[in-house]
Amino acid sequence: MKKLYIFSTSLNPDVFINAIVHCANAEIFSTKRVEIVTVFESSAEEERKAKNYSSIRKNIEQVLEDLAAGVYKYVGTDGQEIKIKISEDDREYYKKARRNLEGVLFTRILYENLETEFDRRLAENTFSNDDPPACVFDVSGERKYFMTDLLFISLKKGFRDIYVFDIIKPINFKEPVKNLIHSLNAEDYKFKNLFESQYVAQSLSSFENPAKLNRVLDFSSSIFAKQILMAILLVSMGLLYWIIKLMPFFQEHWEAIEPISFLFYTLGGVITTFKIGLIFVILWERKFALNPFSIFEGLKSVMRKWLNKKFDF
Repeated sequence: MKKLYIFSTSLNPDVFINAIVHCANAEIFSTKRVEIVTVFESSAEEERKAKNYSSIRKNIEQVLEDLAAGVYKYVGTDGQEIKIKISEDDREYYKKARRNLEGVLFTRILYENLETEFDRRLAENTFSNDDPPACVFDVSGERKYFMTDLLFISLKKGFRDIYVFDIIKPINFKEPVKNLIHSLNAEDYKFKNLFESQYVAQSLSSFENPAKLNRVLDFSSSIFAKQILMAILLVSMGLLYWIIKLMPFFQEHWEAIEPISFLFYTLGGVITTFKIGLIFVILWERKFALNPFSIFEGLKSVMRKWLNKKFDF
């Protein structure tokens, strides 16, 4: 069972019927719950248009009820309501969908929260780490630029169930009942997954390969930086060793050395602290007080630039 999310700004309930009925009746989806999601570009737009959308859920349910009862209603060019009767077999198609559906929900979100809301819906329908989210996103009626955002968010999240309901034959504007799913043959429409295409697959591989390359480059640069820092650590340990070893000499000649003794104490303390910082960076890549992490990042950056130039990435 997959929940259906329809992202759309349309106020025409007919836009939603085909996808809802198809997903409710198709075994591959077995949809029981539907959520209409309208994205507003700003809170001002939401405030201005929210009232227009307040009845969309009720209108969709009313159209489904009418179709199950054998009647399709629409407003003609003269503004008068027209009623078209549909056959008993077609009624059964909509009756089955209504039996399967538990309800239709309408929500509205702001564009600035699009990715957050996307994540929330995936999380709500993820019941096992081994299985993909049990949901489908339909973007047939969405604004084209919002559709692009949704596709790239999906790409980022690794979610691949983004669909459109596409009527292949010419749209019949004079008789809109002929655009509904009961009037369409199998070859007249597609409920198409936008990621299931040879060209999309090729593009995805080109997206994924640079990502893998970036991880390899980052790993190589980190290894280089750690090796340099390890060498610095060994040198600093050597300096500290000689400072400690020369302590008897310092004691013997203390009167002459005392005026500059603070240099040795300071140097020893700095080296010790710096060594601790280096250990943090090398082992855990974590920052410490004297922040040798900046050296680590700098070395990584230098190595990364050299690799990019050498291999022309």
